[in-house]
Amino acid sequence: MMYRLTIVAVVVFMAGNALAYKVYRTDKGTPLRWYKSEVKMFYDYNGTKDIPGNAEWQAVNKSMDTWNAVDCNQPRLEPGGLKQDGKTGYWPHKDNYNLIRWVNHKDEWTQKYVGNEDVIAFTTVSYDLDTGEIYDADMDINDWNFDFGVDGSRSKYDVQNTVTHELGHVLGMDHSKDPDATMYYSANKGDINKRTLSRDDKDGLCYLYSKDWAHPDEGGTDVGEDIGSGSTGHGCTQGGGGNAGSWLLILLVMSVLLRTRKVQ
Repeated sequence: MMYRLTIVAVVVFMAGNALAYKVYRTDKGTPLRWYKSEVKMFYDYNGTKDIPGNAEWQAVNKSMDTWNAVDCNQPRLEPGGLKQDGKTGYWPHKDNYNLIRWVNHKDEWTQKYVGNEDVIAFTTVSYDLDTGEIYDADMDINDWNFDFGVDGSRSKYDVQNTVTHELGHVLGMDHSKDPDATMYYSANKGDINKRTLSRDDKDGLCYLYSKDWAHPDEGGTDVGEDIGSGSTGHGCTQGGGGNAGSWLLILLVMSVLLRTRKVQ
């Protein structure tokens, strides 16, 4: 038996307030978080056509350094190296890895994220339904419909700005109500404010990974045939497709997996 729940919400405005951060949770209310001290993110070899050389990956490294600098007990984000023809997804009994990739073809994007051409990036997190332990996180970036840069150009979407936000999702953070937070839902072309974490972002991360919280066994619990797991995908539209608006269409897809059969 398999269940699929799809929630679509159009968000117009949210006022900032104290404790504006949100974190992902299981249906039982357990926070989603990694049960290890280091999370390696691998990079798809192809990168983005918009940026020469490997400058996009240098920007990604800076995004990871930003989250690593928070003085809490969160896992350290580390570059795992390049993957030739890397694929997103979770394979519990295979050589699983967390991947960041730019999707360069419209057909490949629309087949996976039907009706979400204006979503600039989509992070999918796979986790245990009972414990909330995160097993895998993959990031798809919409390269066929958006232009990216690394120098804060007003005509492009900044890589470090975008990836810093998405890495918050990788760590278990949801969208914040604080408009000054990196985890706030919207941004425009040329925006570089999300490169730097706000107090709200740091408070949310330290709520998830407080200094009093000890990481369980590094290996975690393997997902066997009789252990349920789940996945949550979060699409983030920053400024809309090709314009500087600040509207956001969030597609939140939550799939319940039974006996490790993933429902897309």
